Amino acid sequence: MESIFPRNTGSNAIVRSHARPAVGLGVQENAADIPSLVQRATQAHQYGVWLQSNTASSPGLTPHGVDLHGISTLRRLPIGDIVNAKHTRYASFNDQKTHWAAMLIVMLPTRATCDALIDFFFENLSWVYRVHHAPTFMLDYEAFWGKELETIDIHFLAMLFSLILASGIRVTERYCVEHGIDFNELRENIHIWYSAIRQALSLGDADSNPSIEALQAMITLQHYLYATRKDNVIKLLLVSAVEGAHALGLDSESTSVNMVQREVHHRVWWEICVSDTYHAMSTQNPTLVQSYQSPVPAPLNCSDMDISASTITVHASDEPTEMSMNIARGQIFQVFNRLLMDHGAHLDSFEFVVSLDAELFDVMDQFPWFFKPKFAHRWAELSPEFHFVPWAYQLLNGCICMQRIRMYWPFITTKPDTAWEVIMAAASDALTVYQMIRGMQQRPIKDLQNCGIIYYQLFSVAVTLASLLLVHRPEFHNQVRVIRGRIETVALDLAQLSTEEVSPLASEQSKIIGEILEMYDFPSKVDPRSTNLLISQLRMALGGRSKLLGPDQAGATPRSDTQEPSIHTPDLETDISVLKADIHSASELSERFWASSTIQEIFTNIDLVCLGLEQNSLRSHLGIGVY
Repeated sequence: MESIFPRNTGSNAIVRSHARPAVGLGVQENAADIPSLVQRATQAHQYGVWLQSNTASSPGLTPHGVDLHGISTLRRLPIGDIVNAKHTRYASFNDQKTHWAAMLIVMLPTRATCDALIDFFFENLSWVYRVHHAPTFMLDYEAFWGKELETIDIHFLAMLFSLILASGIRVTERYCVEHGIDFNELRENIHIWYSAIRQALSLGDADSNPSIEALQAMITLQHYLYATRKDNVIKLLLVSAVEGAHALGLDSESTSVNMVQREVHHRVWWEICVSDTYHAMSTQNPTLVQSYQSPVPAPLNCSDMDISASTITVHASDEPTEMSMNIARGQIFQVFNRLLMDHGAHLDSFEFVVSLDAELFDVMDQFPWFFKPKFAHRWAELSPEFHFVPWAYQLLNGCICMQRIRMYWPFITTKPDTAWEVIMAAASDALTVYQMIRGMQQRPIKDLQNCGIIYYQLFSVAVTLASLLLVHRPEFHNQVRVIRGRIETVALDLAQLSTEEVSPLASEQSKIIGEILEMYDFPSKVDPRSTNLLISQLRMALGGRSKLLGPDQAGATPRSDTQEPSIHTPDLETDISVLKADIHSASELSERFWASSTIQEIFTNIDLVCLGLEQNSLRSHLGIGVY
């Protein structure tokens, strides 16, 4: 399949900074970021002190950098020694590429910290985007630490950073203590690792010279980008990933005789397709790939240990494997992808939506037993390595229910009976799986690592359902007790997750849900203007376009910082060019990572004014300043 975009010549790589970076960073930060400048100045002073005390015993090191007469010695050092000694913070190499590679290498944490974060990733996170073959990666990872500086694969380095970054934003304080990691220092390094990924992809020219490793890095990077709501970067990243996949021929069935390569080929392609469709559904933009027509076979139902270069053991569909959720999700998202075909031209057709909904149920009927609620009592039979399966089912089921609400929302006035029947059923089911999981768990919710991974989806679902109850009280009269009870459960659990150990955001998310429920309980205290604004924001959050708003809401213009572009984009190539330019004008490095995430997540789901709070007062309450 030909790419729908013109081939990239390399001028639009993820980062194009030709200036020499600041000490210890792979990309330039915003010049106006005063706290960062102060921090770098302090670091520079500390580096100088370190150099003065170490140059006598370190051949090739001087207070001004690395003596070129001793550079050959440094080039031959294993990567592990360079990282632990941090020598290359002060190196000046003859060729720019080696210099930048050295700067990236010293952004890595110590080998012990990397090991712990890699273990955490494959034990707790890899099921979300299953694009790696863990045994192969671990062999390459072990070899990486013994390589010399000039022999490293820069795309592998980007992938390595993406794994430790994903773990860095999800790892608990308890895990860090158990593995001797400074939790606060780790959180402070998150934005540096993000910068390193971007610079590594640029240095490796991932746009014009793509590789499987670069695509794996891009896909895994979504953990961070969605957590921090960097929507413009997600758009750009998906464009680069799709272009790279086309250039590598991933849009066709693999012909490799190497079973590992073949499966990774298919895994990467389908994760790109799912990511593309999910982002398109969330923003009501066109998809980049018509994956419902893709000839690429789905990944096989097998775990990593079932695959070697020459052999593969495929399991029956009703046997759980590491790929079970990803296979089921790929099937569902092929249906969703068809929903958005022709730039969403068929979304206004009730018959088309009904036919797609029927197709969804046909796919779900074929799900294995562990993805069906009536067999939830058998989850206890799952072996420990499949601990993630119920949580994966909640992730999948919640997404399906929210999308069904979006699909039928435009028809609540023209086809009210059918539309409301589906919407209420989907609203009731959206948290059913989570309720089952919670009822079967013996440990406190804050000790369940997988709950921390999907907490943002839980918040998104709960706040949407709470808003539906508030705005459409009469329609949900018979469902209020069940739906509200599940919403309150999520709010209580988010409050428990709010310790620094799991999620510093969850406390505020719990309060947001509570504010909406309070508006439901005391409607006489609600300002009508807030309700009208909430209706408008809810329509936007559920995928409604302005022409679908009723006459009473037509004048309620959503906030400019939350409004998404129309799905009927007039000039896709022009739009993509704009998206690629976004990265250069946006300030990607947040001074306070978690604070920016809080603001963006709240704004994405519901307008702050709808909660009866002035923006400035809420920002002050969150302790993040007014801007």
